[in-house]
Amino acid sequence: MRSARLISLLMVASCLALLARLTTAMAYFTGQGSGAAAASLESLSAPSGVAASAVTDTATINWDAASIGSSTPASEYTVERYNAETGDPVGSATCGSIAASSGSPNSMGSFTCTDKPAAGKYRYVVTAHYGGWTASSAASAAVTVHTSSTRLEASESTIPYQAPVRLTATVEGAPSETPGGTVEFRAGERAISGCERQQLAATATATCETSFSAIGTVSVSARYRGSEYFPESTSAPIVLTVVAAEQQITLDMPASSSLGSSPVEFTASASSGLSVQVKSLSESICKVSAQTLILLRTGTCKIKASQEGNQYWRAAQAVTGTMTVYQVGTLRALGSISAGEGPARVVVSPDGLNVYVTDRNTRTITEYTRNRETGELTALGTVDSGDSPEGIVIDTNGENAYVANRYSNNVSVFRRNSTGALEFLESVDAGKGPIGIAITANGANVYVANSTSKTISEYARGSGGALKQIGEVEAGENAHGIVVAPDEEAVYVTNYNAGTVSQYKRSTSTGLLTALTPASVGAGVNPHDLAISPDGSDVYVAANTPPGQVSVFRTLTGGTLEALPELSIAAGEYSECIAISNGGNSLYVTNFESNSVSEYERVAGDGALQPIEASPEIASGKRPEGIAVSPEGNSVYVANYYEGTLSEYERER
Repeated sequence: MRSARLISLLMVASCLALLARLTTAMAYFTGQGSGAAAASLESLSAPSGVAASAVTDTATINWDAASIGSSTPASEYTVERYNAETGDPVGSATCGSIAASSGSPNSMGSFTCTDKPAAGKYRYVVTAHYGGWTASSAASAAVTVHTSSTRLEASESTIPYQAPVRLTATVEGAPSETPGGTVEFRAGERAISGCERQQLAATATATCETSFSAIGTVSVSARYRGSEYFPESTSAPIVLTVVAAEQQITLDMPASSSLGSSPVEFTASASSGLSVQVKSLSESICKVSAQTLILLRTGTCKIKASQEGNQYWRAAQAVTGTMTVYQVGTLRALGSISAGEGPARVVVSPDGLNVYVTDRNTRTITEYTRNRETGELTALGTVDSGDSPEGIVIDTNGENAYVANRYSNNVSVFRRNSTGALEFLESVDAGKGPIGIAITANGANVYVANSTSKTISEYARGSGGALKQIGEVEAGENAHGIVVAPDEEAVYVTNYNAGTVSQYKRSTSTGLLTALTPASVGAGVNPHDLAISPDGSDVYVAANTPPGQVSVFRTLTGGTLEALPELSIAAGEYSECIAISNGGNSLYVTNFESNSVSEYERVAGDGALQPIEASPEIASGKRPEGIAVSPEGNSVYVANYYEGTLSEYERER
């Protein structure tokens, strides 16, 4: 019984002791925290050393423990954030409540809270908790928390294969400061080559120029890599569609080419780099062989270039190319220009700037200025000559012109002034009926074929172009045309009535002529005019043999001529005058009765002639006589006796 009573007394005493302790805690919180208490025995300190710092989008708050006395710690802590500008509360830190057990082993050390708020400027207050009571610290210093967001745009959403596309990333930072740093552009999970670190501009934008080599869709994004103040952020992806690309064909071929230049190279390429298929659309004129055209005949060569494409490239639009195939030396009529009455012979000055025509019926020389590029003539004036002027020559330097006057039996000498106009200097006697006239390349001598007296007048050329007769040699009946060999060692003369060509040895020291043995060679019926090839190997004679003919002669050692009848070729009606191009690859003959010009290609090596296929004969004015090829070879001029005009032709080269 006594034992039971003792136990009861002890229990009462224990309860009284516990009540006394609780009364003490409640009194503490009256002083420092919140709650009700009966007395104040001890104090609960607020958290101390509260400090806040921010790195990009994260704030870190540190503080020292709060305690009751020196040994009883607070049980937990909460952290509140406040707008640093207004002081308004803006919620609790994202770290939540921090238990005292997360601190040092005796819960009396330091504590840390990591907060990820929206961007802004904040102060933090830490509150200690014990039981139902709290104690709060003073606010921390202000800290700024930044955030970033990245937006991606593409210049095109549908992109051809390998075509450039521009990606633009815009980074926005908060608070309203401009972020710096770099952006990584990605295709799928991989960085785009060359765009791994694109620097942000002052406008907070970065760009990437790229292309894609896989057909289909590709997801692209931009990752801002962050900076000292701003955190990383990644854009929403953009889906781009890569499709087969357009391709274009480039076909490069000459606008024209001579038949003799076959094969002709061309280039056909596609912007894709794929091989191009080329075929001829005019196989009778040209055929395709690899990257060359095999020319078969004159006309218009058409070819077609195509590329069918593949999974990466669409089929290209086919390209057609055309080329005119011509024979070297082919003439194209440009028109005509007025001359005097009865134009007989024509010559182009060595510099190509002037053309002169002898007017048989008006005893004048008609003068023209010439455009060397186009060959176009412009009337310059006229100058008086002797009676019935025929042949005309100009010295190599272009200083003097000499005209054979058939009915006044003399040679007119002219000086050519700076405008190209001729100024009369003198007349010198010739034989009877002078028609043909020639000058040596070195300008030392002039020779005149006299038709009536059947002679060759020989002249030495002196100061200012003056002529002095140094001799006279016999020729055949009705001597007409005359040429000097390029080496100046031989002279040849056509004898119209005799049907021969006289041949002479020329002294290069005195300029005097000596008849060769034989003195002449047969040249068919009515040989009228002649020309010699630039290399001196061949002589060509235009004869009035019905219907007209060009005879070919080979020059032998010593200057004598060998007739090559097997190479003779037909011409038009009443072949009159003859001219050969400076390059020696073309020969032209005027046909007095058929009002035309015969065109020939001269075959290299053997001197044979063959009609130019494109136009074996081309129309002229009425009764064409004299003919001349320009020094550049781009023009031919024909004197039309009955019509009083000069025909102008463009010559293919």
